[in-house]
Amino acid sequence: VIDRLPPAQRSAIEVALQRVPVGDSAPPPLAVSLATLASLRARAEGSPLMIAIDDLPWLDGPSAKVLEYALRRVEGMRVAFVAAVRVGETDALPPSASVAAFEGPVGTLRIGPLGLDAIDGLIQRHLGLELRRPMLMRVERESSGNPFHALAVARRVGGDTSDAATSSERPGATSEALARERIEALSQPTRHALTAVAALGRPTIELLREAVPRVEEALTEAYEAEVLEEGRGALRFTHPLLREAAYEAIDEDARRRLHADLAAATTDVEEHAMHLALASDEASVEVADELERAARHAQARGATDAAAELLIRSRERTPDGDIATIDRRILRAAELLIRAGDNARARELLEDHVKDVESGPRRAAILRWVADTRSGDDWAARARILEGALLEAGTDHGLRSQLLRELYYSTWFEVGPAARMRELVRESVTEAEAQDDPAILCAAYIAELQARQLSGLGYRPGSLERAKELALAVENQRILWSPDFAEALLLSASGHLATGVQMFRDLRRLAEERGDWDALAHVLSELSYTLVRLGHWQEAQTVGREAERAYRQNGQPLGVSWALEGQAWLALAQGDEDACRRLAKEGSALASSCGGWSNVLQSEVVIGTLELTLGDAARAISILEPVVERRTEQGLGLAPAAPVVELAEALTAVGRADEAEALLVPFAEQAQQREDPSERAACERVAGMLASVAGDEERAERAFKGALDQHARIPEPLE
Repeated sequence: VIDRLPPAQRSAIEVALQRVPVGDSAPPPLAVSLATLASLRARAEGSPLMIAIDDLPWLDGPSAKVLEYALRRVEGMRVAFVAAVRVGETDALPPSASVAAFEGPVGTLRIGPLGLDAIDGLIQRHLGLELRRPMLMRVERESSGNPFHALAVARRVGGDTSDAATSSERPGATSEALARERIEALSQPTRHALTAVAALGRPTIELLREAVPRVEEALTEAYEAEVLEEGRGALRFTHPLLREAAYEAIDEDARRRLHADLAAATTDVEEHAMHLALASDEASVEVADELERAARHAQARGATDAAAELLIRSRERTPDGDIATIDRRILRAAELLIRAGDNARARELLEDHVKDVESGPRRAAILRWVADTRSGDDWAARARILEGALLEAGTDHGLRSQLLRELYYSTWFEVGPAARMRELVRESVTEAEAQDDPAILCAAYIAELQARQLSGLGYRPGSLERAKELALAVENQRILWSPDFAEALLLSASGHLATGVQMFRDLRRLAEERGDWDALAHVLSELSYTLVRLGHWQEAQTVGREAERAYRQNGQPLGVSWALEGQAWLALAQGDEDACRRLAKEGSALASSCGGWSNVLQSEVVIGTLELTLGDAARAISILEPVVERRTEQGLGLAPAAPVVELAEALTAVGRADEAEALLVPFAEQAQQREDPSERAACERVAGMLASVAGDEERAERAFKGALDQHARIPEPLE
């Protein structure tokens, strides 16, 4: 199958399977994922295919992400998926490998303990032992039917006819204790070799020869004890617990010497640096620099979580006196953890670092990233942290620009005053223009662009182009702060739906290639909503669920509320009243718990629009009117997010035409300036209703024709 893949995919999968060396740079994760999916598709064409994962919680992170990518896309293929999880370990499932990713019917089968006959067969197959019934009953009793335990107990008691048993064989003995026992039964040279195998990410005989004397002889004993096996040139333990036990099988000093030998033997950039770090716990500029170089290598191949871990170790090896380097490595590690979707770990890292830092610009720079980690779960806390950091930022123009920009976003999500938002963005741009970092200036221009769009002021020509020019000089820019993401939002909001969808799809691929799981969730959410408007409902449903799952995996309840709101709009479009109410209410509750009041109001808009659709105009008014009033109080009454058209339609339906017209006219003028055909069509439609109510059929007909003319500009079939 591999030989039939495109060259780039074939190369990626061969590197992943260790058939060829990594070379100067590893393939991006997306290439491996695409190659895996293509391989599954090719195999399933010939005959039904089953993917089986034994002990799913032990699946490594990169493999789990590749598996999830493939499982989300097997619908329509003859592919089945079987995964084993020990009872009590469901919480330990790697989020990215959740069986929820499987696009097909999912069933759960609870496997009970092995019975006496099954244990007898197991022992005969694996150990070649034929135990008498009393001994088999003893094995069954002491193993509680666990096959791993049963084999371990059978090995020890196979030749023992007494009733005595070691403590680890008694009922309740842990799998870990049995694994340690099997490793400790081996000779010292074999234990040393197995520790080397456990320490290596990609253990091979060739690599072990460079670091372990007489390794073949040592490994022979491991093969015979069925602790280790070889396949396609790589070595692996027969059970993950044996790897853990093997790594702890020699004392700490010996393990450090082994890591030094492995560092000298391996040519892999990341593994070399990691072994150097584990060979000593002393500060070393050379080791710290090697770890930082390895982190750049890991990030280049999209392994953001691995890059963050390497940077954390780099900081640990950095001499305490080098404050600037320590800060840079900690902040970069935190940013990568955020991109990897691990806000909690990033916050823990930053809060531990900042607690001993004195007040001032240095502390303010750290607090900016602490605030970033609260974007998904507590916007009030985020704003408080940013306000405090701004007081400590001094005259650092770049830092002040970043803090002011982030405060603008906080004010928006908390539905703060529009005047305050404009002031924050204006000051952010002014501070950014007083410094020379293109990344900061680019982000400030994008915030200004989004602020004008969200507050209903429309697009100012040239601002996006300036940001794009600056982005050319920015290396590894965060996707959410990039001109491309801002342009995709702008295109979608202004009715260029097909182009917006294509840009969001491109950004999705970029996020997957970079391992930017934080950005991926947002991109998926925006893509799903735009697909709903386009009428591509099946794809919108799939992408919307992916967005919700991504936010949940990242631990971002506010993001989950966005995804649920998008799914509620889809349910409304499809006429599923119950699902629409349930999703909107669940999203509103989550947003409220995080202080994301903008999301709360938007969930109310969904329910109000549902009531209007069902013909209950009075109920719709009771929901939509407070939303418009709240936004109007904050100077956002004419913004696109305000449900002015829906409220005007409901007021018209209950005979409050004067109030409806008073609302609609200024909003329609603003929509005209924004050149949004969808908004203009909606305004024309309600204007036609008002004219019809007033008995002016000629004006009503002109308005309805005008609405249809606007709809001809935008592929929005439901409207």
